[in-house]
Amino acid sequence: MSSPESSQKSPEDSLSPLSPLPPESDIPNTENSIIQAVVLSVWDNILGPRTQHVWRTQCQEPLPTGIVPYISNHTLSGEICRCGEEETAGSVDSKFYILPDKNIIASSFIFTGKSKAGSSVYALSVILPSSKLKLYLPWHDLCGARLTKIIMQLQLDLETMDGGDVITSLSDSLQQFVHLMLSLQRDSLNPSMDLSESVFASGKERMVEEGFLRRAIISHLQTLGCSVVYGKSDKIINMVIHTLAAFLSPTERQRSRACVRSSTPHLYEPDLFLQGIIEDKKSAGLDLPMFDVLTSRYPTSLINLTNAEVRQTPPFHVHSARRHEILTLQMYADAEESPLPDMSIFELVDTDESFVQTFLAEVFQLHPSCGVREVYIENFCRMLERKALSLIKYLETETERGQQPLKISSLKRIRNDLSLKLEGDFCTVLAAAEKMKPGVYNFWYHSAMHSADQLRDTLASL
Repeated sequence: MSSPESSQKSPEDSLSPLSPLPPESDIPNTENSIIQAVVLSVWDNILGPRTQHVWRTQCQEPLPTGIVPYISNHTLSGEICRCGEEETAGSVDSKFYILPDKNIIASSFIFTGKSKAGSSVYALSVILPSSKLKLYLPWHDLCGARLTKIIMQLQLDLETMDGGDVITSLSDSLQQFVHLMLSLQRDSLNPSMDLSESVFASGKERMVEEGFLRRAIISHLQTLGCSVVYGKSDKIINMVIHTLAAFLSPTERQRSRACVRSSTPHLYEPDLFLQGIIEDKKSAGLDLPMFDVLTSRYPTSLINLTNAEVRQTPPFHVHSARRHEILTLQMYADAEESPLPDMSIFELVDTDESFVQTFLAEVFQLHPSCGVREVYIENFCRMLERKALSLIKYLETETERGQQPLKISSLKRIRNDLSLKLEGDFCTVLAAAEKMKPGVYNFWYHSAMHSADQLRDTLASL
């Protein structure tokens, strides 16, 4: 239920005197949310920027008077010609405002929507108090990824639905988004490395079988740090989560969520790095929403504590191609015409590697106190980063920064020089390189495929 302060609204709080008051909705169960409101604005050829709908949360800090029309005006200013530009027709652009004099920050997304009345320029803005800036920044990229997906669905709904149905569908999506942010406020991991709840803590070294732990860490690193831990006990799930979190950056830890046993347990959320799911006794097994899994930014590791299996979706270059295909089909085809793969897409993890095996053999020989193991883990992650950086520089030199194709001889020499002969070691370093320089993963495999095609053509011509 909204507080008295947040329920007080005035015409000045919504629009200019010439504009009608926009409809407003309250998002339930959002006490202590850092988000104050979400605003949908549209460019009106008569009235100019117009607020179409406002979704308010139960944030303890009420919206400043007049801030809604202020945001609508400033997000759509200068965007009047956007509808006529073909290159921006389907794109989503972002703006980020820090307004200390208004005591707010706003993250806005500009896009074009084609309704039955014609094309218009829209803006979807998330408004937060400026005091939450430091808390919000680690989640900014996650918000951008989630809201971009919501906007893509909104663009499709505008073409196929009536106005009221569009708002209803958008309301459901925004409610899920606000609840995701609220869960991160409560249950996100500490940005600093904390081994006290992991298997690296004193007395907990044998609580997870070493072979299973090795496969979990291998898969976690190869899927760029994105893992789902599934099991019966929230304590064991969180132990594995805190163990894998040691290999993430501080920002990535803040985009990870601990498992909580409650009447409304966490469900799978795309684009989180680490998350846990408790086994539901009523269900036959784990059934993840495959659309969300396949359209997540990175591949996903599934660490199943119930049957001691570690599986992962296909490698990043395959995942990114499939992701693009699915999102394109979403915009131009019916979902029934393009069925998604099922859970069988998760493949067992190959343990043909040496890095993690050596790491585990050495880390448990160190004393658990005085931060010795923390330093060793940091050095291990730094070793992977150095090899990844060397791989990037090697590729840039061999291809003159992408101007020349990569030869087969160069592919083999790079792996040999960097001691990456084992496929598992190479995939781990390539995943680290993709984080440092996006596009490296696809470039390597596309170059390898191109070189192989050239070799086949040469042999066929002989």
